[in-house]
This record gives sequence, structure tokens and C-alpha cells, in this order.
Amino acid sequence: MRARKYTFYICGSISVYEDSALKPLSNVDAHMVLGELIEEPLTVEELGRRTGLSGEEVSRIIGDLLRTRVVRKVGDKLRLNICVFTRRDIYRLREVGFTAGEELADLVVGNLDWVDPMLKKLSCYPYSSLELLRLVVIGAYTLDLCVLELLFERGLALCSVKKHPGGEYVLFGREVLDAEEHRRLLRGVYYGCHSDTWGRYTFRTFGDHSGYRHAFPDVVWSRRELVMRRLEEVSEDVGEAMEEVGLLLERIACEGGVVELERLDVVGAYEALASLLLELEYIARLEAGYKLLIPVLTPEDMNVVKEISARLSDPVMRFIEGKFEELRSSLEDLRAGRWADFREVFTEAWHWIFGAANNILANRGYMAKPTSKGDEAEYVKWLEITSAAE
Repeated sequence: MRARKYTFYICGSISVYEDSALKPLSNVDAHMVLGELIEEPLTVEELGRRTGLSGEEVSRIIGDLLRTRVVRKVGDKLRLNICVFTRRDIYRLREVGFTAGEELADLVVGNLDWVDPMLKKLSCYPYSSLELLRLVVIGAYTLDLCVLELLFERGLALCSVKKHPGGEYVLFGREVLDAEEHRRLLRGVYYGCHSDTWGRYTFRTFGDHSGYRHAFPDVVWSRRELVMRRLEEVSEDVGEAMEEVGLLLERIACEGGVVELERLDVVGAYEALASLLLELEYIARLEAGYKLLIPVLTPEDMNVVKEISARLSDPVMRFIEGKFEELRSSLEDLRAGRWADFREVFTEAWHWIFGAANNILANRGYMAKPTSKGDEAEYVKWLEITSAAE
């Protein structure tokens, strides 16, 4: 039998990786076990025969998967307890996503008459394009963060819950047959928001999952050598260094997005930060200073963002609720739906729908089209600042 490969990902956040469900899934033999359970529930003995693994190894893998609630036991059979999407499922999700995404894109365009004047109130508007702000505020904050939370509250989706140990998240798996095919299927579906907070500063990226993101927070998560070396020139504590990164970007934003070198006073260790931000393309070098290349959202800006998201989410939720049964019917043939809670299936489907809508809007010119270099993912990045009181 052909050996299957999988990639695993979450909706939510992991606080302790060592305790999380992702840890045992780093074992490729666990993928063999899951590949068999996709076909049907099996006993430990049946899994041993089908995988060719020893009884001791199967028992160890199953023990880890039961402990992290990746599988569950029903009688003497083991059943999957997560959504694992097969190759056929992924093609189906993309098809459904772009079909529904066309309608969602039209809905967004129909609301721009009141959204755009509010976006122009943002302090970063003078140095950021309207198209980029639409992607950040509508594509990321509204369609992803805000609507997903509403779907959970109304019992239509399942995310950021304590289903597995080590955090608040729902775990998903996706079959990968070929790296190029994987990249081709995910390219341009803009639904992935990566975030991390250091002090008052939250660094975010948003885009597709077709490759690596050479930006914060990913470069810190993966501990990229050059990045860490430059941060350590500022402080041995990564958190403190990242706060200094945020402060430097905030200072440029306070100058209207462009600042002269003598006003910035970048000397000593801060030269390393400026060099790093230039390399990661958060800023550009001018003859006598620096220019911001990303939006920086202040606490006052975030009040506007939240207002837009709250107002726009109403027609979006009406759209989803009106199409929910149609979408359920369209997704009923997914293999993952045979053993998983449909709320989890729909969580993934919604990402494909709004990700496709963002792609359509970017191609129509309404939103900024995320860019990439080489094998990178296509993504945009920005900084969010909270008030000292928060």
C-alpha cells in the first residue's frame, strides 16, 4: 500500500508544545497508523498487521494518540478524533471555497461604500494603501478573527477550545502527496493569520500557507539564526528585544511613516534592529532616513477596526446562515465527515471560502495582492499596538 504523508495544523493556539497533540504527530510512524484509520476503525492488532509495525510500537503510538485525543476508543476499535482531509477532500474544499467565495466577494464589495471612509480614519492610511488596509481589516480581522468567533458562538464552527492538551485549539490534518501539488493547491488562498505578542506589540502576518513566512513572528518561532543573533545584540531576552523592535516601528509611525536618521537616533545595538527590519522589509532606507512599509495600528486605530468588523460581520453572518445547509450538502462527501464533528469540517471549509474571497478581491484589485519571494508563502504583515493599560 502507498505510504501517505500528512501535515498537521491547528485553529487556535498552543501554549505548551511538549504536551500538545502536535508532538506525537512528529513521528512518521504515527502517520501510518492514521492512514489506516482514515479507511475504517481498527483494533490495535489490526493496525499492527496493516502497518507492519511491532505490537510494542503500535501500542506506544496509540497510547500517545489516545492521551492527546487524536484518536478515541469505541469498544475494541480505534477511531479518528480529528479531521484528516484526503487529497480528494482538499480538491473538494477548494472547489466549494471558490464557488461560495465569489458570492462573499460580491458582498464585501457591496459594503465598501461605508467601509472605506472608516479605513481612511486610520493613522496609517497616509502611508499605507487602501487596498492593503482592506485586506488587513476585512480579510483578516473581519472574515477570519471576528466571524470565526461568531460561528463558534452560534454553534456552526469549532475552534479555540480545549479539545486537545497543551492549549486551546482544534487539530486538523491534511494529506500531502507531492510538495509541488501541496503548494499549488494552497497558493493564493489567503486565510492564515500568524500572531504573537511581546509587551504592547502584536506582530501579525496574513496570507496563504504555500511556504514559509520570512517575517515576525515566524522567524522568532523558528529561531532563524541571523534574526536571533541580531535580537541578542539588543537583549539576551527575546521578549525584551522584540519590544524594542516594536518601539522602533512605533517611533517611525509617530513621525508619519517617514523619519530622518538624526530624529530616530539609531546607534549601537539599534543598528542591528534597523538592519534586520530592512532585511525583513518592514522599513525601507531613504537617503536621510527610513520609511515604513507596513501598517502600524495604534490603540485608537484598533477601535475603528473593531467597529468595522462588528458592523460588517452582520451581513457576512446572514450570508453564511443562509447558505449553511447548502454548504453542508456540498461537503457531505468529504472523507473527514465520516468520523468528525461537522462543526470542525465547517471550520476548515470557512477558511477556504473567505480565503478564496480574499484571492478574488485581490485579483479584482479591491485588496492588495500578497507577495512572496522564491519559495515563500504569499503574505502581508503589520504591527498592532495596545495601550499601556491593556
